[in-house]
Amino acid sequence: MKKLISLMSLGVLLFVVTPTFATESSSDSHVKSPKQMVNINTAGQASLTGTLVSASATSLTVSSWGGNWVINLATDAKLVASSGIKALSADFNVGDAIKAQGKANSTSAWAIDARNVQDITLQMRNESFMGTVSAVSGNTFTLTTKKKGTLQVTANADAKFMLKGKTATVADLSNGATVTVSGVYNVKALTVAAKKIVITPTKEKKME
Repeated sequence: MKKLISLMSLGVLLFVVTPTFATESSSDSHVKSPKQMVNINTAGQASLTGTLVSASATSLTVSSWGGNWVINLATDAKLVASSGIKALSADFNVGDAIKAQGKANSTSAWAIDARNVQDITLQMRNESFMGTVSAVSGNTFTLTTKKKGTLQVTANADAKFMLKGKTATVADLSNGATVTVSGVYNVKALTVAAKKIVITPTKEKKME
């Protein structure tokens, strides 16, 4: 009750809502920011849309109705990109359009404890690329492709490497090698979080 009184004193309108996350297009086109909106029902359930001001591992600051709101991120909060693919707050960029769902914080009038957060500007999707490897450093390398130009690839800790149909390791990766990388592609950052890397034997090398 104290929370609701505090919010009403700030001029926030209370609505009974059933918020949902929409799945945005996975094309490379820019996604427009949503209208700024904050909805909080009488049970304290909250949904917010706005523009990202800053991000950390534990919270986001989002510009929305009335000013800046703090979106607290619990360890079990679900963060996703526009396509619904799992994301991290580190993937979010200032200026991105944000949708958040959760509960109004019991001690701060301008904070929401989030269960779900979607960055509807962030475009990430599962995709595969073939190209030539360079600048190998540990589990990261540069991949030059014909379709998307230069991509920065990081092999996940559990990434699967294959060579001649058999299990390989990152040690089998070398500059100049041709590989097919499958993983999560970040359209804006031009990065791939690789789940699988297939190394083409030298005599079979070719490029798309």
